[in-house]
Amino acid sequence: MIMNTAANPPNETSWRMSKNVLNAGELNGSLTLIGPGSSLEPSESSVERVIYVAQGVITASFSAANYILQTDETLVVPPGRSLELRNSGDAPAKI
Repeated sequence: MIMNTAANPPNETSWRMSKNVLNAGELNGSLTLIGPGSSLEPSESSVERVIYVAQGVITASFSAANYILQTDETLVVPPGRSLELRNSGDAPAKI
């Protein structure tokens, strides 16, 4: 029998993992797992982005505003905006 020994890093460790899950023409998508207190570097895109929170609590910052997103909530970010995503919860977040 093969046992799954994979585990998330401890909560006090800053971590994030990402995997591309869609690449169809101009439509791209990735699944990202962000540890508690961790963030994704601010990035700007020339296309509209849709952020969907599958699990956890994420703070999305752009245009001098913060948006708190919880499980099953979505945020549409217009093109040309710098976006930073931070896990503001106590558990890993999936976006």
